[in-house]
Amino acid sequence: MKIISLVALFLGCIVSTALAIDAGTVNGTVKVGKQKVELKYCYSHQYNNEEGMLEAPELRILMTDREVKQELLAGYDAPIKIDGLVRQEKIRGVLLRLDPKKPAAGMSGTILLKPKDPQASLIFFTSRGNNELKDIKVGNNRVGGKVDYKSDGQGFFKDIPSFEFSASFSAPLFHDEPITSVLIGSKAVKSAPAKALIGYYTALSNGEFDVARNKATDESWSEFEAKKTQIGEKEFKKMLKEMTNPSELERQINKVFIRGSHAVVMIQDAGGKSAQSMVRIKDEWKID
Repeated sequence: MKIISLVALFLGCIVSTALAIDAGTVNGTVKVGKQKVELKYCYSHQYNNEEGMLEAPELRILMTDREVKQELLAGYDAPIKIDGLVRQEKIRGVLLRLDPKKPAAGMSGTILLKPKDPQASLIFFTSRGNNELKDIKVGNNRVGGKVDYKSDGQGFFKDIPSFEFSASFSAPLFHDEPITSVLIGSKAVKSAPAKALIGYYTALSNGEFDVARNKATDESWSEFEAKKTQIGEKEFKKMLKEMTNPSELERQINKVFIRGSHAVVMIQDAGGKSAQSMVRIKDEWKID
């Protein structure tokens, strides 16, 4: 099944209101080779992995050169959403992922700078107990601390430039909306989010792009168009032909998680588990 290859194009979720309302702050920079980015804005979010798409819950800290929506950090697919924005040059900075229970024990992260090769991955890194994280404090409504990380481009990073970042930060802590409903089996397939997803892929399979466009958010369709430009018209059409058949997709939907106006449709096939985020806009569910 090929739906997972398009998951990166259509993403989203929403967060509940945090107790703290003051903005996040950060003082720092990220450098990759000769590129240098001043970090000006900081956001934090805890995702508890109820859908089971990740290995574990994550405490996410996003430090950027420009303002973004807090909702960007919500949901299982936040890192994929952010990846797409980086490739469109709509965001630069650093994304950190920590263990919510032991935030000072180490980190995984991504350097948010567009690679020269559009097919290349962003720069990923991990650190475990090497004192790069300092003075990390996590309360009910705020996260703060310091981070200092350097890579000389050797060892594991031999094929990418040297990079480093250093910052002190503080940000209000947000969470995903609570799950309001979990639908399983036939109830999942008959749910409004699942029907909207099937309708979207039916339109794409029939070449009805105007219809498909109306079944997606502006952001997700923009990423769809960017992907088409990135991989080229020929490869894009090939990818569409290899997409899941709508009737096959209907048989593979096995669960739907609903969080208020957001939902995640779970799909199971012989290749494993995948998912698609959906959002309700004016009583109509759309690809997000």
